[in-house]
Amino acid sequence: MPDEARPLAERENQPNLVRLLRAAAVSHRRAQRLDVAQIGVSVFVAALGLVAAFASAAETPVAILGGLWAVAYSSGLAAWGENELRRAALLQEMFDVQAFELPWNEVAAGVPLEAHEVSRLSQQCRIPDELFRDYLVPPVPRPYDVLGCQQQNLGWAARVRRRYARALLTVAGIWSGAGLLVGGLVGLNVPELLLRWYLPSLGALLLAVDTYRAQRDASAERERVLSLMNECMNDTARRAASETAEPLLTLAREVQDVIFKARSEHSRVPNLFFRWFRDRDRTDFAAAMAELQHMISRDGSR
Repeated sequence: MPDEARPLAERENQPNLVRLLRAAAVSHRRAQRLDVAQIGVSVFVAALGLVAAFASAAETPVAILGGLWAVAYSSGLAAWGENELRRAALLQEMFDVQAFELPWNEVAAGVPLEAHEVSRLSQQCRIPDELFRDYLVPPVPRPYDVLGCQQQNLGWAARVRRRYARALLTVAGIWSGAGLLVGGLVGLNVPELLLRWYLPSLGALLLAVDTYRAQRDASAERERVLSLMNECMNDTARRAASETAEPLLTLAREVQDVIFKARSEHSRVPNLFFRWFRDRDRTDFAAAMAELQHMISRDGSR
């Protein structure tokens, strides 16, 4: 059966597409590890501020270390993972475009990776192939199958990223407040408090605030596009089937550009924020898919 005659549920499980998902998983993991390393160093240096608060001998070296880490982070260390992050987004885009049968946008994404590079990365993945199968499978006809996948991507990612952003802001606020509490208990004056607690914490606080802003903005952009997408789907679903496919596929290509841009700029959030709420989130988005099915069947019966 030619690829164009296959439903999305079959196309997504083809070996070449599973290979793309395996390669993307490797690149995403590398970008995440760099983020974790930055967070780990920031937390370690910030924790030294707690030592310096009680041991005056550690005040100067800890303050110097904290200042150096803040300078290193703000001067470009945070951008080290950009190449890996873009490669992961490019691999995911290659999968989506082939599975959705959308035209490749070279202006937005550039040139796809060579097959040998995809194969090399895929072979480094230790995740079983079974976990990459049935990755999308929305039970609706084209072009709603494509839009349904994008709808879940936008909604789910926006929810998880906003959850992560709030957690970071909360932790940063608690740590900042803890500095005032510790300073009051130990009897530190303002210069001592700044030197012993907040200067060592500066790198961690900068990282937390930057990540919070990035994740918040990414969530807001995805929610904006999702709202426009839902409005357009509701409008075009009322037209004749022959008039529906083309404008919705054009919309899908435009939405895909937004998704690619977000993936290129922001690494995935820690899996913890996905796993804790996975069952509840899955139920919510299954209800959204059921609503999409109901809308199609209702308008198609007119």
